[in-house]
Parts: sequence; structure tokens; C-alpha cells
Amino acid sequence: MGMMMENEALSFVSNNSGRFNPVSEKRLSRVVQLDQSNAFRLREMESELQQYRYRLEKMVEERTEMLSRRIAILESCNAQLCDSYGQMRMQYFALLDQAQPELSSSVPVANAVEHQADIN
Repeated sequence: MGMMMENEALSFVSNNSGRFNPVSEKRLSRVVQLDQSNAFRLREMESELQQYRYRLEKMVEERTEMLSRRIAILESCNAQLCDSYGQMRMQYFALLDQAQPELSSSVPVANAVEHQADIN
């Protein structure tokens, strides 16, 4: 540890084993300065972390809002497509019902043509 000057006051600090070791006031002052410096850096890091957290929360909010708008648009499009499909299907069956009598009358003619082809 080196020689201490006679006018240096001694303090005692605890080590992990529960013993107290003598430490000079100069060294103790340096330790306190380092602790204060570490505390200052810790506060700076906490502030920076808080800023990152705030920005991240804002980004999440913005992204969530954008996705919510897109979902609403897609749901609206899906509903319109379902309506259009339903209308088209109804029109198709209406046309099919209209064409049914015409198809019924043309079937015997078609059968007669096929029968005539079989005879020849």
C-alpha cells in the first residue's frame, strides 16, 4: 500500500470479509470522486435510456395507429367484395333461372340431333 505521510488521516473501509482496512483520506476522497463520477454517468445513462424508451413508445404508437388504419381499410374492402360477390351471385342465379326454360326447350332438339348422328 505504500507509506503514508504522518499528517494523512486514516479512515477505515469495510471489505467483503467484514474486516475494516485503513485507507488514507486522499484515497478515500478519490473513491468518493469516482463514486460521484459514476453516479453522474449513471444519471446520464438513465436519462438517455428514458429518451430511447420515449422514442420507442412513440414509434410503437405510430406503427400501431398506421396498422389499425390499414386493418380498417382492408376490412372495408373485404365487406365491399363480399357485397359485390353476393350481388353477382344473385344476378347469376337470376340469369340461370331465366335461361332455364330456353335450355329445357333446346334439350330435345339436341337429343334429336345426337340420335340422328347415331343412326347414320
